[in-house]
Amino acid sequence: MRCSAEGCPMDWDIESSRLCSKHHWASDTRDWPEITRVLKEKLADSAIARDRRESEPKKPYPSFEERKRILAKAMTALSAPRDMKGWAKRLKARHKSGDRLTPFQTEAYKKALGEPL
Repeated sequence: MRCSAEGCPMDWDIESSRLCSKHHWASDTRDWPEITRVLKEKLADSAIARDRRESEPKKPYPSFEERKRILAKAMTALSAPRDMKGWAKRLKARHKSGDRLTPFQTEAYKKALGEPL
């Protein structure tokens, strides 16, 4: 059922007044035409946006060869050599530059880098 405000495109939400929530909560019935106009614009804008989304061509699913290429690229990036002790080297550099480290941080980087405690 449509809202009982003249020309309103919305279904009614408030059963007691048979109005949509926008018209029901309006402080003055003289505001109803403006509310209706705004609601119609919003519905038109959302319909245009929906039509655009539906008319846009969907991206084709990548072919088997394309998926293989993408996976190989990802595997190459993951298998690249990494500095597994970079965190320890950064802590050591901070310590040498004068930053205060906790005893645990100092002990951890020294153990990781094989330095005497």
